[in-house]
Amino acid sequence: MANGMKNLGVAIALIAASGVTLVTPATARDKKADAPAAKGPNLSKTARPLIVGAQEKIKANDNAGALAQLRQAEALPDLTADDKYFIANFKVMIGQSNKDNALIKEGLEGALASGQTTAEQTASFNKVLGGIAYNAKDYPTATKYFQAVLRAKPDDTETAGI
Repeated sequence: MANGMKNLGVAIALIAASGVTLVTPATARDKKADAPAAKGPNLSKTARPLIVGAQEKIKANDNAGALAQLRQAEALPDLTADDKYFIANFKVMIGQSNKDNALIKEGLEGALASGQTTAEQTASFNKVLGGIAYNAKDYPTATKYFQAVLRAKPDDTETAGI
């Protein structure tokens, strides 16, 4: 389904636009002392180094290393909603880079489960998940995701026409 892949690009663009970039201690030191501090994500002390490390590995095109760090982070107890959201979004990025729909699906579902997605992201992510399920010929699951899109955006004529 061509729409599923087009919508994947939309989902990735929304993730990128949502500011999925962490401020590391080094970049924080580089900021001017008189600049107001921006409120960063609420990452747990135990997950933060793994998530920041995964981000650095993604930048260095070490997707296997990044995914290994994300798997370690997600196994930690007491993850914050932001921990879960960043882990999920980085999985989507890695999945897109590796053309791995299973990892994209896992990441999008994780982002939705984190409770941190905007209404627009929720609709877009459900549309992509529906497209992935449709391409896999899992029509009942595709229907579930597309119905979620229509509940959120009843005027979505593209989804309504599927």
